[in-house]
Amino acid sequence: MPTQQQPGADDARGGVGAIPDLNVYYFREPHCAYQYAPRHGKRLVSLMAGDRAALAADPDCPTSFMMLLSNDEMAVREALAGNPGLTLRIMRRLARAGGSPALVLARRRDAPPEVLGIVAAVAFRRKRRSRWLQPDVHEEVLKAALGRPDCPPAILAHYARRDSFCQRLVAANPNCPRDSLDHLAVHGDHRAMANVAANPNCPRDSLDHLAAHGGHRAMANVAANPAATAAMLSRIVARAWRSDLAHKALLRLIATDWARARPHVVATGPGHRQELVRQSPAAARHMAADPDWRLRYAVAVAGGAGQQLRNLAADPHGRVRRAASQ
Repeated sequence: MPTQQQPGADDARGGVGAIPDLNVYYFREPHCAYQYAPRHGKRLVSLMAGDRAALAADPDCPTSFMMLLSNDEMAVREALAGNPGLTLRIMRRLARAGGSPALVLARRRDAPPEVLGIVAAVAFRRKRRSRWLQPDVHEEVLKAALGRPDCPPAILAHYARRDSFCQRLVAANPNCPRDSLDHLAVHGDHRAMANVAANPNCPRDSLDHLAAHGGHRAMANVAANPAATAAMLSRIVARAWRSDLAHKALLRLIATDWARARPHVVATGPGHRQELVRQSPAAARHMAADPDWRLRYAVAVAGGAGQQLRNLAADPHGRVRRAASQ
């Protein structure tokens, strides 16, 4: 194939510049040739892959060169995917090819929704069909695409009814539609349910369902969710009785609704009551004024505030008075 020397190509930085799409280009290095071979498709052939990767990452790279580089080897396409001057057409080409270049595209802040949809579709299809071929890459692509806070709700709703791996990612995304969260709260696996319970946009009905029927991890996330009501916390305390989860939920319930928390405090043991007094000023305040002497006794033994102990020192029950006076 005849070679053509582009005027001014030697002055271009690394071979990047306003160079027309000719058949053969020679750059600064005499042993590095970029060749366009129509019979083999649009492929960019070079003796040095590192030079092609540097060319792909350069924002000044011409669009015609980017089209050639989009069919190059994986490392070159990965560098091209991070190029800030990438056009939508080339993004689509890289997204359909999948692999690590698709991962770079999924992590770009300026990735269009159309590209995210292509990236997720290709990664999902290849993860299911070729688990032996780069399964970690396909899973990482799905994590990057479906875990973006700006991922379109339509894409999230689509993958909310796919396999359990995608359901867990969708359930944890704050941009997930409420209908999809409701579906995952009932039909997802235990990890998807836990992610739904931790989602700040989880509907109240789904939180109530998870508090009543979810696993231990889902109940823990419901108890930590700011949208959890006193009724949900009371149900979690009853289901996870005598566990660390029940203790944490009871502490929050005491600060939220003492009327619902009181039956659980009365039913627990003396040591647990004293621990509640030490960890929660609200518990000490409510228990010090409670009609049940056992609750007042727990405050006297655990050592409440100064005014509380002085009031308990004059308590009508003898055990409470003695404990408060010691």
